[in-house]
Amino acid sequence: MVTMKLKGQGWNHYSVCPNIRTRLNILQNEQRHCQVVSCGGMKFERRKMDQSYIVDVTKKECSCRLWQLNGYGCVHLVATIAFLNVTPDRPYIDPLYLATFFHNTNKKSISGMNGMNMWPSTDFTPPLPPLKRRMPGRTTIKRIRDASERSGKQTVSKEWKKVSCGIFKEKGHNKTTCTQVPRPTKTNVTKKQKIMQTQESSNMQWGGEDDVMGDAVEPETDEVMRVNESEQVVRVNESEQVVRVNEAEELGRVNQVVRQVNTTGQPDKRKNSERILKLKLAKRVESEGSSVGSPMELD
Repeated sequence: MVTMKLKGQGWNHYSVCPNIRTRLNILQNEQRHCQVVSCGGMKFERRKMDQSYIVDVTKKECSCRLWQLNGYGCVHLVATIAFLNVTPDRPYIDPLYLATFFHNTNKKSISGMNGMNMWPSTDFTPPLPPLKRRMPGRTTIKRIRDASERSGKQTVSKEWKKVSCGIFKEKGHNKTTCTQVPRPTKTNVTKKQKIMQTQESSNMQWGGEDDVMGDAVEPETDEVMRVNESEQVVRVNESEQVVRVNEAEELGRVNQVVRQVNTTGQPDKRKNSERILKLKLAKRVESEGSSVGSPMELD
């Protein structure tokens, strides 16, 4: 506040604050090409090209409504004031932008105060911190480490632990990285090559058996082959005739059994669903095997 007071001491020869004065000077340069026409009284019409605005000096109003918003006027007001040959001063500008208002605002000062070490002590209870409240979620179990303990990892450090081999009990390596144990070497054989090898081995086995069997069997003549084929055809025909005779005999037996069952005269059993309906409704149900001549009524 003291700096603002010192700043306003050099504005004694200003009626309007310097910032507002510079803005009004800019508007004066813009209104040079405007034409102002009096409408009677303190009303004026400002024209420029095909645009025109009405300015009422007594009511401090302009049809562009910028004078009512900012409080220090617009280019139309500045053109009207220049037409009247008057300087933009107190009557046309809001008192908020006057130098006297700035001086009255900052004329008083704020007194200083001592620090906390100079404050007098009291007998009242000092303010206490708020009660500790358990926050939602699972509580943390991990210990909060010191800055010197952190080594860039979140796991337990193994800096001082020595690794020993599980086979030879030697320090410095484990059984997975042990170099003394002989390990099978991997052959650079692809899956396709393995499949081709297995197929070749199987073909070799089958070909060898055929060769052995071919060497053991003696070649036959054409006449012997024809006789064997004719014998096989005769055997097939005889077996087909036997099968047909057996099927005919079985069909005859089945038909005889069916005729015997039908000639006994026993009625067919009623379906379970029809029995349930008869028991529930106490009425006769006409269907296959029903006794229409002597119906039975159930109570």
